[in-house]
Amino acid sequence: MRLVPWIGPAIGMSLDELFGRAGANQLMAYLAISLGYGFLYFWIAATGAQLLGFHKLETELGRPIKLADVPVGG
Repeated sequence: MRLVPWIGPAIGMSLDELFGRAGANQLMAYLAISLGYGFLYFWIAATGAQLLGFHKLETELGRPIKLADVPVGG
């Protein structure tokens, strides 16, 4: 990850030579948007897997999992 700031401009210049400036900008925008949606999808999938794991654990224990037993109102 520490090399990304150094590699990014080189990749941008290579894409500029291959596709032209407008094409390279579009390609990088599509890549950034795709990565964002990809990370969002996998974050949602991981969250769903954790919820299913907690539900299975609650079923095995026979009681809900709570962070702490705190009386309502203080």
